[in-house]
Amino acid sequence: MCRKSGKDKVDRSEENLAVCGMIAKYMLLIFNFAFWLVGCALIGVGFWVYLQKEDFDDGDSAPAGAELFNMAFLAAIIIMAVGAIVFLIAIFGFIGSLREYKPYLYVYIIIVGGILVILIGAACVGLIFKDKLKAEITELFEDKGIPLYNYDITLTNLIDYVQQRFKCCGIGTSGYKIWNRNIYFNCSAVNPSLMKCGVPFSCCISSSSDKNSLANQLCGNGAQEQTATALEGSIYTADCWDAIIDKAKEHMLALGIVAVAFCVPPVLGVVLAIILICEINEKIRECNEEISGNRPSAAAPRRNGPKRNYIKPTSDE
Repeated sequence: MCRKSGKDKVDRSEENLAVCGMIAKYMLLIFNFAFWLVGCALIGVGFWVYLQKEDFDDGDSAPAGAELFNMAFLAAIIIMAVGAIVFLIAIFGFIGSLREYKPYLYVYIIIVGGILVILIGAACVGLIFKDKLKAEITELFEDKGIPLYNYDITLTNLIDYVQQRFKCCGIGTSGYKIWNRNIYFNCSAVNPSLMKCGVPFSCCISSSSDKNSLANQLCGNGAQEQTATALEGSIYTADCWDAIIDKAKEHMLALGIVAVAFCVPPVLGVVLAIILICEINEKIRECNEEISGNRPSAAAPRRNGPKRNYIKPTSDE
């Protein structure tokens, strides 16, 4: 039953949505509760990563350590920021669907739709300016990644994983010789390191018998002094950027499925929110008609059948 609760306001607390609206409402509740848990988990993981990082020593490498300190915490900050955004979006969607509160649902639609548009736009820009993107990433890797290798275990493990997983060494036109930028692998005469003019062990091609044994940390010694042809069979010489792109092209179908699967949840959330808003508007319209007298109340349904005319008896009868 609908009733007036104030000027131009309708109290429909006792009214239920139609079946379609109820389905959309409870699907949104479940959907956003799951995303709320995901947001909490991301915040927790980001905070854990933040706590796991150790302080850098104030020795001779203090400038490099301080620079890496900022880079290392960037991942934790991004994870926590994404978790906070997901958490807030889920709150708007959950409360909006639970209370059938349209302003929260509108905010939910705008934020989720905006994020989708930004992600799709960023993907398109990346495809259009892929050469520029490669140049920027190469420059970043040359200036930050290579010089700071062996200073931080997280960054070192990441670079080693990429080089082993994609069977590559270095990045850009310099290829494996880009490791000359690192203080340990520098070819200068004043470099006292045992790894002088070499490359990391992750650039080495290991045989099947070496996979269960400890890695030879000096397997890449002197690699920068040799040509790529001479290193065939012992050192990976492919550019890591090209190796990653080639691997992506091999799994284009799987990547497309992952991209579609990633877009389905937010699109579904927007569609469900729109359906719920339409159902709420329809129920409000029906309540307004009932209050104004243009529509019979649900508590007193109209009887079926032809209308009967009764003659009121006169006083003479």
